[in-house]
Amino acid sequence: QGTFLLKVRSCCKAAEARSPAGKMSNEPEDLYSRQLVVRDIYSKSGVQHGGESEHMTKDRLTSLDKATFKDIRWESALTHLREAKIIPPQGQPFSQEESDALRDLFRSGAQAFGIWDLSKTALEGLIHQVDGTPIVSPALRSWLETPHDSQGLIHDRQIGQVPENHDALAQEAHRKNFSIFDEVHDGHMTFAKGELMVMKFWFVFGVFALSNAYACYVVFYSYSGIEQYFSILIYVARGCGMAIALLTAVLYLSMARSTFKALYQIIPKSCSLLTHVFDAHKEMHMLAGNMMLVAAVAHTLAHCTGTAVGVQRHSPEELNQILGCANPEGIRGHTITGVRFKFLEWPACPLTEKYSYWEVVFKSMPGLTGVLLVVLAFVIGYTARNVYRKKSYDIFWYVHNVAIVAWPLLLFLHGSNAWVGIGFPLVILIAGLPFILYQLDRVVRLIRYILAVVTGVRILEATIRPGKGGGCEGAMTYISVKKPPGVFWRFWSGTYAFISMPEYAPLQWHAFTICSGQESDTVDFLISGIGDWTRHLAQCVLDYEKGIGKLPRIALDGPFMAPTQSALTRKVLVAVGAGVGITPFLSLMATIISCFEDNPKNIPLKEAHFFWMTRSADELLFGRAYFSAICSNQELRDRVFLHLHLTTPLPEKNAAAFLFRESIKRQSKVDQKAFMDSEKKVKSIGGQQMPWCWVNGAMQDVIWLSSLIPNLDEAVEEQLRSKHQGHWTHGVMSTTFNANLRRMVTKVGGRSSQFSAGSGDGPVSTNSNPTVPKPESHISSTTIASRINQHEEDYLLPVVFGRPDFVREIRAIGQAQEGNNVHVYICGNETIVRGIKDACAVCNMHAAEDAKELRKKRQKYFVHYERFG
Repeated sequence: QGTFLLKVRSCCKAAEARSPAGKMSNEPEDLYSRQLVVRDIYSKSGVQHGGESEHMTKDRLTSLDKATFKDIRWESALTHLREAKIIPPQGQPFSQEESDALRDLFRSGAQAFGIWDLSKTALEGLIHQVDGTPIVSPALRSWLETPHDSQGLIHDRQIGQVPENHDALAQEAHRKNFSIFDEVHDGHMTFAKGELMVMKFWFVFGVFALSNAYACYVVFYSYSGIEQYFSILIYVARGCGMAIALLTAVLYLSMARSTFKALYQIIPKSCSLLTHVFDAHKEMHMLAGNMMLVAAVAHTLAHCTGTAVGVQRHSPEELNQILGCANPEGIRGHTITGVRFKFLEWPACPLTEKYSYWEVVFKSMPGLTGVLLVVLAFVIGYTARNVYRKKSYDIFWYVHNVAIVAWPLLLFLHGSNAWVGIGFPLVILIAGLPFILYQLDRVVRLIRYILAVVTGVRILEATIRPGKGGGCEGAMTYISVKKPPGVFWRFWSGTYAFISMPEYAPLQWHAFTICSGQESDTVDFLISGIGDWTRHLAQCVLDYEKGIGKLPRIALDGPFMAPTQSALTRKVLVAVGAGVGITPFLSLMATIISCFEDNPKNIPLKEAHFFWMTRSADELLFGRAYFSAICSNQELRDRVFLHLHLTTPLPEKNAAAFLFRESIKRQSKVDQKAFMDSEKKVKSIGGQQMPWCWVNGAMQDVIWLSSLIPNLDEAVEEQLRSKHQGHWTHGVMSTTFNANLRRMVTKVGGRSSQFSAGSGDGPVSTNSNPTVPKPESHISSTTIASRINQHEEDYLLPVVFGRPDFVREIRAIGQAQEGNNVHVYICGNETIVRGIKDACAVCNMHAAEDAKELRKKRQKYFVHYERFG
């Protein structure tokens, strides 16, 4: 035993010596090192490790683990329900009263997940889980037993298909840090971190090269010998001066959104490189700002340690020989414009007296304006930091707006003395045009603002999902605004606009994605209350619903292009949105609906998959009309597929929620088995009530909901609305809200009567007592709105619990469309964007291996994500 302990001590010391911090950490790499150390200890001590003893085999140990850590909450809950006589003893049939009580229990538990209505059909399988006689869910049973009538999908798709070597390739992708995938394919780029880094590299290189070229021209050609007066640091000062002028131009040009919008319309679709540059205008703006700060510091230090010292040391006569303003004829290229601003010269040129160091810095136009520019640059940089901007957005906004005018003005004054240079302020020559383009944007915005104030533009319709504690924090607000006149508003799907509330924050604008379609009469937004401005808007809507005050006046500026603008040109499209991140894709969905109802041959789309992740299922109600439009059109059913994911965690100490969630988990196992036991190869898959996660190999839990589709029977729809009475979802379920959305998504096709006979601000159908059409005439029983029985009210959509397995699902989508590249569009937080980038990197590795093995053209997966501001 003593020998063993000595060996242990020796091995631990060796392990600590190998550890970077001198001790064991909790990182995965160190965990692996500890495992190696333990094996080393056992090998050196002669003690057997990892083997099976004569009495405790591996099977026995596994059995012990299961018995020890068995979750008995389900059995305990059922035992209590039986003892309380809420359900009958095991093996006995349920009475009607007991079934109703259990349904009420499930509905109560479902509310923890934002599910406020569950039909009898949706609960049928869950009831059978409790009584111990599991059955296949009616929605899935309907799909399995009904012939598929889809015509659009002519390819074969494997049910439950899992990419080969998925786990191994995923680990390899992470080991190689493949999230910075930066290959260029056929003129397209995977817009991931690596590609953006390449773009930034060439931008920095271009600024560096032009700045050095200008410095060489000035120091070694025009002002030959000037380094003898001001030292070689004058080269640094001149180069940084040109860099500041170039970066100023980029700063203004990157925010000239109207210019980008015009360029979007004229550049060819094949020139995606320029499109990517436009999409990254926000990143380029921030990069230019950071580079500006560095250049300003270097420029200032070079002048303070070189130029100011040289002016102090030399006499006015010596300086007048080398200064461009005093000796323009003796300096090559100094009079390039022939314009001189003598009234701004301070001190007057030629110099007549000798100046001290501090007089050069604080009593000259170049010195004083230089100090002010440095101070302004640091104030802008400090207030523009992400942390500060989120904390005090108003200060950031006002500082930026002051700098918009002050920065170019100070730069102009700084170069007006023309001591060393081309005899004219660089900012005018380099940044003049971008500044004018940006100011045109501001003028148009000002006109829109004045019109909004004068005409009193208000929100036409507003629906809100309250936030924490029923307040505005984290609230989700859906607003509809009357579309501005055509001269000020040209709309395309996937665009965003700026909104201002003059009564709350005059001239303050915030960017939001438009979620209404191209043919809509209104401009709609879905806004989350996460800041002061958005919380105030939410509070105004909450007060309005209580009968307090009016909806605020607003002004719109836009629309402007976002990455989703190019989505309609793709053949295979995957759109991913989380929470309010679904807004650009709701707009895209509405436009796709209109295109297919108008002329489906004009759209190249073969498959579009919309992933909507939300923490509360009631948020999905904002998409009811879009879902209805899809299910009423055969072409759309065959090409547009919905993946609705609920990411709500199971609440603690909520027995009803646990029973509901556990029943779904158990029912999903039954449904998955029935699904996998069906035809392994499904040709022409139709019916979006089918859980696509199962088709793509991700075996997640699923429940089918009926409230996500407006019912054909207005009486049934009214009954459904009554169940939401007193809850915020009643606004979403209202006839007015749904009538507005139905007009939006069906304006071109004019098919609103196919999925509702709603009423409100102008009825969708003039028939006050409509007849429900037969399912086979408009909506097939195998469609997304799967009608289980012709005489039953249920239209069921699958909702998946948990986040999507993007590697499996995106890869499966690509495998079903092998001849086409897959374009993934994202609107979500950084974590989601990073995760999908990694997933697409793994998919690209799969595709590369397949192409190599099968000697075929390589399929590529591209990432596009929202960047506006």
